Amino acid sequence: MRGTTIRRRLMLLACLPPAAALVLIACGAVVYQYSSMRATQVQSLESLARLVAANSRGVMAFEDVAAGEELLATLQQEPAIVGAALFCPDGRPLAEYLSLSAPAGLLLPKSIEFTGARSSRVVNLELMHPIRDDGVLTGYLYVHARLTRFWTGLLDFVKIIGCLSLAALGLVALLAHRLQRGITVPIVALTDAAGRITNEHDFSIRVGDQADAELGRLQGAFNCLLEHVERSERELQESHNRLEQRVAERTSQLSQEIERRAETQVELEQACDAAEAASRAKSEFLANMSHEIRTPMTAILGFADLLMEDGDLLKAPPKRVEAIRTIQRNGEHLLAIINDILDLSKVESGKMTFERIATSPLQVVGDVLSLMQVRATAKNLSLDVEWEGPLPESIQSDPTRLRQVLVNLVGNAIKFTESGGVTLSVGLDASDAENPLLRFVVRDTGIGMTQQQLDSIFAEFAQADTSMTRRFGGTGLGLAISRRFTEMLGGKISVISTPNEGSTFTVTVATGALEGVRMVVPTQELLVATAVEADLAGDEASSTSAQPLAGCRVLVAEDGFDNQRLISLILQRAGATVTLVDNGRKAVEQFTVDGTLEGALAPVPPFDLLLLDMQMPEMDGYTAAGILRALGNRVPVVALTAHALQSEREKCLAAGCDDYMTKPVDRVALVKCVALWIRQGRPGGTVVLSEYERQQKRNLRGVKKSRA
Repeated sequence: MRGTTIRRRLMLLACLPPAAALVLIACGAVVYQYSSMRATQVQSLESLARLVAANSRGVMAFEDVAAGEELLATLQQEPAIVGAALFCPDGRPLAEYLSLSAPAGLLLPKSIEFTGARSSRVVNLELMHPIRDDGVLTGYLYVHARLTRFWTGLLDFVKIIGCLSLAALGLVALLAHRLQRGITVPIVALTDAAGRITNEHDFSIRVGDQADAELGRLQGAFNCLLEHVERSERELQESHNRLEQRVAERTSQLSQEIERRAETQVELEQACDAAEAASRAKSEFLANMSHEIRTPMTAILGFADLLMEDGDLLKAPPKRVEAIRTIQRNGEHLLAIINDILDLSKVESGKMTFERIATSPLQVVGDVLSLMQVRATAKNLSLDVEWEGPLPESIQSDPTRLRQVLVNLVGNAIKFTESGGVTLSVGLDASDAENPLLRFVVRDTGIGMTQQQLDSIFAEFAQADTSMTRRFGGTGLGLAISRRFTEMLGGKISVISTPNEGSTFTVTVATGALEGVRMVVPTQELLVATAVEADLAGDEASSTSAQPLAGCRVLVAEDGFDNQRLISLILQRAGATVTLVDNGRKAVEQFTVDGTLEGALAPVPPFDLLLLDMQMPEMDGYTAAGILRALGNRVPVVALTAHALQSEREKCLAAGCDDYMTKPVDRVALVKCVALWIRQGRPGGTVVLSEYERQQKRNLRGVKKSRA
């Protein structure tokens, strides 16, 4: 059955190409014959039309209808022409002719519908030939011919081609039948062998040498292929065995690698935990050191200010006045160093926050000039400001950080300049309309720097060289902090310098969108007016009286004796009545009816405000504030702490405090803060507790038991 199928397929394969070739040749011959015969027919008709058109010039010239009909009647000599007509140049028919063999219903055109030759319904051929007399168009000749003889001849040609093709195809089939016998048997043998190999997977099977020439070589190649496959099968099995062994070895290695990586991961996690612990320890160390240093600094600077205000300084010994000023100057310098270290720590830990509020460039520049003018005057240096065109009346920035950057740069310029002066230039860089920048340029005539010194000038705890620290002082943090702040304000800082000639620092900060912002042309008068307006706005919240806290009752909870004396003295001079306690427990007891921690709140608060230190023995300020808020106390609470980190402020506010002040306390800011919160004291009446206060009240009983 399989051999029969193969023979049929081979027969088909042998006959199919010649048959296809014969069909293509026959079709090509028919198409060629059709084109040739049709072209001959058209040429014959055009020749006859040209002859008739040449003879019809006189007819068309005189528009002789009878002569035209006689002329057209001569076309009956051509049997294929069944109709003709003459047309005037304007399209009017002049004469017509219809042969006796014309089909019934044949209608000749009544106007010139086309020119040239065209076929109509396959069996008709129409021709519209122009008639010219010395190049002048005198009319048209229309001829309608039937293609009956054309199609008859073409059909005879097709019959002849078909008979020849069938005869050739029969001959091909006969030859293929005789040739396929020598091909079928070897191929059937190859097919059977391939089937057995496929079913039995036995590559030792071979095909006998039963064919000659090409098919014999095919059988030999097939046997050779089987030998290669058999050999490859053996090699593949050996490779498979080796691969399994390698996979087992690699799996063992991967297991060991996974174990090592797991150990490494544990070590990395431990290192990460250690780094986080070190970071927390660093933050706690900075916070504790800030507290330990700022607490005595409060007393040092506070009492130094009081000494400068008490009595007549003109009658005091000059050495005493100079000693007090030395205490103030060095205390402020120490406080500035502490602030720089804390700022750098906050920037590195990502806890530094920046505002985006309306900021007046004129006011910031005015503040910087006001702060730095005293230093410049003390060194006989000029301090000037230059305006590079109009400036926006306000920008979106952080005025505190921007002021700090400019103070650092102008202060450094004054510090490193012995003669000449310092110039601060301010201008708007609007080259990028979508991201305008405000540019500050600080130029000095100081000692300058080399390129090697410039390469490290913005590094932490670095100065141009070690001799700078001995000669001018400083920690080398100012420029590092300024660079960080400038980048966070959306700009950058750069410097160019020449030794012994001076330095130029350029700072840019983002302004935010300036649509609708008024542009002003800065002048000295406008700068002064802005500074005066800012001073008036700052003083608006304070009382015009010499004692803005007159009649106010303030409870101060502070464990440091020196700070108690200082804060009470500042508040008493402002007119307040001050009560002192040294821990949070006593502060809470001051607000209860029976003066105990377990008692209820007095119906009328005995104090208008509580000034609460957050680090105290026995009970700290956080716990005291939480207990008072849980009891329903609505008296404003202002936290006092030496911790200056942003997280400390959030911690104080979360404990229930209304405001937050850092040590050392600025006496003017302290009085303003107390006056503000006493005026905005929480209203009496029914107390509506927050969720935090309700939770604190639920935990109050346990807190009291632990403190009893």
